[in-house]
This record gives sequence, structure tokens and C-alpha cells, in this order.
Amino acid sequence: MKIEYICHACLFVDTGDIKIVTDPWFTGSAYADQWHLFPKPVNTDVLRQSQVVLLSHGHEDHFHERSLRALPKTAKVFYPYGWYGGATQFLRDLGYHNVVEAIPQKKYQLTADTAITYIVNGMDSIIVIENNGKVFVNINDALHSYPPKIISLFVNTIKDQWPRLDYIFCGFGGASYFPNTIHCPGKNDLEIGEAREQLFAHNFCNIVHELQPKLAVPFAADFVLLNSEQRWINKVRFSRTLLPQYYRQLFGTNGGAPRIQVMYSKDVLADGEFQQRSPYWDIVANTDIDHMIEEQYVQEIAGMTKANAIPEEKLAGLDRAVLENIRCRASLFSNSVLSGLAFTINVTDIAAKPYFNVRFHNDSPTVHRDSQRSPESILEIATSSRLLLYSLASDWGGDAITIGYGCDIQVFDPETIKSGLDTVCVRLLTRQPQASRHWRVEPIRVAKHLLTSPTTRTWVMKSFLGRSRDYSDKKTNDMTREWLFRTKCEVCRACDIPLLDRSFASRL
Repeated sequence: MKIEYICHACLFVDTGDIKIVTDPWFTGSAYADQWHLFPKPVNTDVLRQSQVVLLSHGHEDHFHERSLRALPKTAKVFYPYGWYGGATQFLRDLGYHNVVEAIPQKKYQLTADTAITYIVNGMDSIIVIENNGKVFVNINDALHSYPPKIISLFVNTIKDQWPRLDYIFCGFGGASYFPNTIHCPGKNDLEIGEAREQLFAHNFCNIVHELQPKLAVPFAADFVLLNSEQRWINKVRFSRTLLPQYYRQLFGTNGGAPRIQVMYSKDVLADGEFQQRSPYWDIVANTDIDHMIEEQYVQEIAGMTKANAIPEEKLAGLDRAVLENIRCRASLFSNSVLSGLAFTINVTDIAAKPYFNVRFHNDSPTVHRDSQRSPESILEIATSSRLLLYSLASDWGGDAITIGYGCDIQVFDPETIKSGLDTVCVRLLTRQPQASRHWRVEPIRVAKHLLTSPTTRTWVMKSFLGRSRDYSDKKTNDMTREWLFRTKCEVCRACDIPLLDRSFASRL
């Protein structure tokens, strides 16, 4: 088995009898031009040989339209069967004729020697590739950002079916507007951003320690933000080059295994041996690669500094579109939560009257455009008209704001955060389906998803029945919300992340 690292979550896997590409995002930007591949891929020509495309989930940095258009349409495409439909038709509209919605935990034989299995976790999934006794587990985004009990549940599922693993590729970085784009009195943005990234890196190491593969690779974090107000987020990311040392220091080794292998674009694993082929290693040897952001994206950065105000005629109906979306999303919350709620949307590329003041009278919202923020507003959400329209245009357009870092939120009173009203405001603004309510739209599909995904069904039922809050995102959310009022050391203690010696900690 030969695995070439293309970039981000995109891999080219040659098993000898079939050529596979995973999670293609290798060209262009994602989330409405907010995420940019970094460092840029070195070799994408090899992807023209792809015979199978494996998609882990529908987020744009794994399911990228422009990249999918560039792949051979003769390839067979696999996508996990989930609670939300539409992926099959979308892929067929792109020109793919052989599309399979893979039933979770069912083995699909690609050739006599190569098989794949999906393990679904909510909107994410793990992909297992088997070839002649070799087992490659592609975890991507499916575990490292989840609560400990859910991580343990899926780790045990993998261990029960595949007790001996050769390779693991797993995410180690974060992607969400929370907590980095939320600002409130007393919060240290840099410290909290660093703590969050260390938590995910620590989860990566814990997953590797539990599964004990021969070799583990951190990946799916090859992107940067170019907006001048958000480029600080790039700097708090946990460097993959520190992960081998971090693992050794906190988890030790077991006879030399597992080995944490850092890879860059064009590097290859061939039958367990690492082949250093990426030109980025020469740069890393002398310094980090962060200075290359300006070199690789000079035109894009220049274009951002020249951004002009949006002409008024292009904004016709924006306030009505915002109001309609808020009315639709209001059904997610009780009247007691919404009654009297007031917040402001600051549309940053509007020259005159950029403030859209939202106010609820009982459960009925109004949107009033003004030249200043309403004094009643509990918070201000700053975003551009382009991102706002993108968010409202389709069911998953809200990903551009929530995952893509497409907003900056200024909270004026810590009580707003403690009561969770900041989350309410963001959910009112964005357009994203909710699994708990989608059964009304596709009841048969949701039922089939739960019936055919035993591991997901286990934690959903435990959470739903209230038997264990450990399986619910709510417990994790309650804990992480407190991050906004804590120091980095306090966050590490709360999340059971061991304190490091001073010299190594200073490098993180």
C-alpha cells in the first residue's frame, strides 16, 4: 500500500490493484473564499489516475466542488449514508455516474484484495481501507474534537473489528467560530485559542495511544485565514512538527510504536516506509513555513486590502432575507428564550446604515436597519454582506460563518455567554438543518440512518434517554463555554491536559 499526502485531508492511495483519492480539496478556496490551502499542494497530477473517490463527510474542505470537478468522472464515488440526503444527486450533477451511499459498518469490496468500510459519527465518518492484511484507518475529523466518551466508543469499535492497525491518519486542529471569534470582557483570545488547539492535539495523541497503530500521521489542518483581522488564528495553531515530541513526553512509547510521522505535500508512505519527497522539508529545516503565506497568497491578500463598500442596489432585500431566516429558525427555541432578545448584525462592507438590529417581541422578530447599534443589543455579530448572503442561500451555507470563521462576535455582558444566548443568536442567523428536527423532512432516511449505524445509534440513544450526559455534546459545551472566563492553565486543568515542563511548553 502506497499513500501519498496531497494536502489537507486529500490523500492518494495506491493499493497495487486500485487507485483511491480521499476527501478532495486540492485547488481553490473553501467556505466562501475564507479558507486557503497552506502550504499549497506540490503534486496533483497523480489524482488524474483516480479510480475511486472516498468522501468522509459534506464539509466543503472535504467535499469540494471545484476539486471534484477536476477528478475523472469515470471514478466510483463513495459517500456515507447519513441523516441528510442530497449528496448522491449533487455528485451525479457533477458528472459522476457511479455513486454509492455507503451503509455504515458494511464492508465494500473494491477489488479481490481491497475493501473499504465506513464508520459514521454524526455528520463525520471514519474510513477503513484494507488490502492484503494491511489496515489503514482514515479518521479525518470524526473523533479528535468530540467528547471523551464518544471518542472512546468509536475507538473501541475500531479495536474490536481491527485489533492490529498499520496506519492512522487523524485530524489534530480545530475549525469553528467558537471560541476564537467570540470576544468578551476579560477573555485572552490568544491563550484560549492556544488551549483549544492543544486540546485537539492531545486528543489526537490519545486516539493514537489507544489504537496503537504502527504509524500515525496528523493531517487535515492545511489551511490558513487571510483576513487581516483573523490571521492571528493561524498563529495559535498547534504545529504538527511538535506532535512526535508531545506524544513521547506525555504518552511514552511501546517498543518504538506507534511512530508519529509528520508529512507534507508529496511525501509518501510505501509499505510502512516514509519517503521524504516534499520540498517543504528544506524550508522547515531552517525556519517554520508561516512566512510563505505572503509568498503563496500575495494576490489574494492584496485583493482583501482593496475591498470596497457594496453598492446599495446590491443590498435590496437583505433585511427581508435576514428576517425570513430568523423567523424560520425561531422555531428551534422556546418563547421564554426568545422573548425580549435583542442583538445586532454589523454588515461590515456597507457604508451607510450597516447595523441590522434584531428584536424579539415575545416570539415575533423584527429587523431594523440603522446607522448605529441598538443600545438594547446583548451582542454584535460582524460579518460581510457576501458571507451573510452565502449563509442564507442554501441549507448548509451557514458553514461559512460557523466553521469558516465568517464572523466576529462582541459580547458585552458575560451573563450572555453563561446563559448560551450568544449561541442562540448565531443559530438564528445561520441556515443549517438540525438532525433532531430533520426527521420531519426525511423521516424514512433518518430512521434508516439510525438503524444502519449501530455505533452512532448507541450514543444518540444514551444521550436522548438521559442515561449519560457524557455522550452528549451539551456536557462538553457547558465545560468549554467556561473557557471564555479562564486562563490557559485553568482550561488545561479542566480538560485533563497534563502540564508540561517549562521549556517545551514555551514552544507550544
